Amino acid sequence: MLESVKSALTGYDLVLDQKNLRISKTELTGKKHSVVLTGRNPGRKEMAVMFIATGLPEALPGLGRKLPITINTATLPFRVVSR
Repeated sequence: MLESVKSALTGYDLVLDQKNLRISKTELTGKKHSVVLTGRNPGRKEMAVMFIATGLPEALPGLGRKLPITINTATLPFRVVSR
């Protein structure tokens, strides 16, 4: 699955592996981040590939609420605040 996301995002300054993500000069490491990546499905150009990852299980409800908003936007930055 990770390989299809990497293939869909070929051409972007992106390094993605099992533990780290770097987009351009921004590196996300550790367990306090959530990320959503989307790109064209290389095998079916009319479809998309989406990758969702988080080190914070409590972030999943927020991701579920906010992801539908991203249909018409390029980015959706937000921060999880621990209670």
